[in-house]
Amino acid sequence: MTSLLITVFGNVPLHARFREWAAGPVASDHAEVFQRWELFHSLRTLTGLGAFVLVIGAAVLARPVPVRSVAARSVPGRVGGVPSRS
Repeated sequence: MTSLLITVFGNVPLHARFREWAAGPVASDHAEVFQRWELFHSLRTLTGLGAFVLVIGAAVLARPVPVRSVAARSVPGRVGGVPSRS
């Protein structure tokens, strides 16, 4: 969500200024505008990467615990697939 907000309120308005420059003269503050665009682009990239890491982390942590097979549980002399200590 943060990446979307950065794009909508940061990069898109700057893209509009870039389109104006394509039709006419480049503004005198073009270096500062490009620096702002780089900042927004870097923030958007980092938030996207952070979201990806969180999704992968959630998928790994939410993995179901494997269930032991029925054959391992039904062997005589074993309790839950582990040899008994009798």
